[in-house]
Amino acid sequence: MLALALAAFHLGNAAIVPLYGLAAVAGGHAKGPSFVATTIVVAQAVMVLASIAGMHAAEQRNYWTVLLLSFLALPVRGLLAFLLSGWWGVLPVQILDGIGAGLQSVAVPGMVARSLNGTGRVNLGQGAVITIQGIGASLSPALGGWIAQRPS
Repeated sequence: MLALALAAFHLGNAAIVPLYGLAAVAGGHAKGPSFVATTIVVAQAVMVLASIAGMHAAEQRNYWTVLLLSFLALPVRGLLAFLLSGWWGVLPVQILDGIGAGLQSVAVPGMVARSLNGTGRVNLGQGAVITIQGIGASLSPALGGWIAQRPS
């Protein structure tokens, strides 16, 4: 169930940055290389901070709470990407991306390790979850591009 939930999350999440960047450049709101570089730097910096905060939250609460918070970032991120174009939207959209990624970088391995503790299959479980999660992430740009290309 965890792997399927993560695949669904990444199916909705992974296409946001490429489509957002294309829309901003096509609309004349940004220049491609500097815009894309900014999106990456912002998300990665926030991800480091979110993973540290996620570790502390997991210690005080549990991994489910941390995972839920990461999932809640996605609809807000999607809405902001829809409403804000160009440089105005980079910070909030990518901050939410970094929060989601950072929290999941803590919660997912912890949940798999706890679920499979004592079975000798923790690495197998991690690989299976990451593989299914990756399938959702790899299908996202194709599905998002197809939706974006459809006439309105």
